[in-house]
Amino acid sequence: MKVIFIVALVFILSACGRGAEYNYEYVPESPTPIITEATPEPTPERCDFLPEPSPTPKAAIRLIPDEEPYIPLIPRWVEGDTFVTQHFLCDFDYLMHMLRINFPLFGPAYRGHGINIDLIEEATRQAILQSNITSPQEFSNMLARYFFEPFGGFGHLYQHWERRLHLVLANIYRDSIDEHGNFIHAYSQRIYEAMRHPAVTRFYGNIQVNLGQYETGMLTPNNITTEILVEGEIAYMNIHRFNHYNIHHDSEIIFAFYEEIAGFDHLIIDLQQNLGGFPDYFFQLIVAPNLTTPLEGRIYEFFPAGYNNRLFADALIHDILSDDPNSITLYYNAQAFTQENNMPYFNQEDLKLLHNVIAWDIGMTPVVGKLAFNGRIWMLIGPGSQSATEVAAIFARETGFATLVGQPTAGIMGAISAYLVLPNSGILVRYDLGYMTDSYGRSFEEFGVMPHYVSPQVMSALETVLTLIENESYSNSPFKQFRPSRK
Repeated sequence: MKVIFIVALVFILSACGRGAEYNYEYVPESPTPIITEATPEPTPERCDFLPEPSPTPKAAIRLIPDEEPYIPLIPRWVEGDTFVTQHFLCDFDYLMHMLRINFPLFGPAYRGHGINIDLIEEATRQAILQSNITSPQEFSNMLARYFFEPFGGFGHLYQHWERRLHLVLANIYRDSIDEHGNFIHAYSQRIYEAMRHPAVTRFYGNIQVNLGQYETGMLTPNNITTEILVEGEIAYMNIHRFNHYNIHHDSEIIFAFYEEIAGFDHLIIDLQQNLGGFPDYFFQLIVAPNLTTPLEGRIYEFFPAGYNNRLFADALIHDILSDDPNSITLYYNAQAFTQENNMPYFNQEDLKLLHNVIAWDIGMTPVVGKLAFNGRIWMLIGPGSQSATEVAAIFARETGFATLVGQPTAGIMGAISAYLVLPNSGILVRYDLGYMTDSYGRSFEEFGVMPHYVSPQVMSALETVLTLIENESYSNSPFKQFRPSRK
């Protein structure tokens, strides 16, 4: 069950929380951003994106190369100043500088999704220069329109809004701070420090979290649809979201359906419009009850060794290794790793930006108890399958848990997220720091997760599965199969 901890710790911070109420308030030791000297003279003011960061208990990632964590911030907004265009242009320069060093997905964004960062950057810069904006909120609206919207959620690159801050902070209070106000997870502390940065508080307000208010209204209604397609043979289940807060409610529906179809030959699980949520939903309700033998698999997350990435990656890796030292393996030379492990599909231009590698072990062992369903499991996927749903698809593909049918997934997943604070405006930006691949080096963000059987344009994924079942000739199927070669 170790995979549940690995992926859930990351995804749990992207939705809302529940549980006891806390009145814990974090006050940074130094509310002033770090200032360092610069040469040559005169010395410009330079600032870090965080107050003094909390120390990582154990360094996990080597900083290669030793990227400069600071950039000139001129003009620097101070209390009492009137905001002018140059303040926001400076914030945008800071954002682009940090993303160029830390965000590894501009290549997959362009090749796989037609997102051209150079055009987006220029359009945003011109919009700022030609504007007469005088408030951070106007700047936020401009970034949303010209910069973030063209990404459409790709790479989880977006600016936070107030409700999202409420939700993430609620999860931190619920899962990562004990009754004495101490942090349990270093990664959560990193995120908390960014969200409680003085500039963030100035922009979003001093957000107070009452966990009780998230108890209600967080269920996804009518999340499960079930149907018997062929009596005694083929069952169908559509899951609309992997909502963590639906687990208890949906488990009753799903396990009752397992009991109803116990003697069937096939179960088709439709995830084509599942936008994601939490992987623990999938592992608890789909994988664990239907596992008879241990499954093993690996996926790989490459990332640049930028300063900001190290802050968050170090913290998360420390948390994971503290829980299970065998759940991940670290490598410090991405190029050598791809050669030694024969990854022929790795894009060589992208590889130039990447330094470190995390090999995630995504195997699972059976849970002692009665097997819920003993037939063949099929999973339908497509462009509407995103985020945690892609984690489920990767697991099925890499371990053989289920047969994937349909079209490639959206390519919006990522395992480790990091945060940036724009120092003048206080806008909080999230992004995925990892470049994830399969064992052949194929970028999941560029290509999505490929199904075992690609459904033709004239046939739906469900019709494709039913045809495969009817013919019972999977190995000689007329449908296109994805079978990469290492040659």
